[in-house]
Amino acid sequence: MSLSEDLVAFKSEYGPPFTNSIDTSSDSQSSVLIVTLEDQTLAVTLSAAGWTVDRSSDQELRGRTFETPEALLMRASQGFARVWNQRLWDKLEEARVSVRSSFDGEEVDGA
Repeated sequence: MSLSEDLVAFKSEYGPPFTNSIDTSSDSQSSVLIVTLEDQTLAVTLSAAGWTVDRSSDQELRGRTFETPEALLMRASQGFARVWNQRLWDKLEEARVSVRSSFDGEEVDGA
C-alpha cells in the first residue's frame, strides 16, 4: 500500500467517532491534519519511519514519531483512548457471547 492509500484507510477507520475530523486534502500526499475529540489539531506526516507530529499545541508531541496511528492517537487524545477501549471491550464481549452460545446445550468436560 502507498502512503496516500495508507492515509485514505486511516481517514476511513479513525474519523468520527474516534476523532472530530481528519483532513487528507493537503498538497502533500503524506500529510494529514487531525482534530482530536478534545479539539486539538495535529499536523502529521506519514513516512516509512512512522507517523511524525509536525505541529501540535502539546509541545511533548512535536517532532515525535509513532510506529502506528493508534499509538499516536492514544498518546494525543484521551477521548480516542476511551472510544478505542470501549470498542475493543464490545468486540471481546461479542466473542465471549458467541463462544458461550456455541456451547449451549452441550456438556463441557471441566477436567
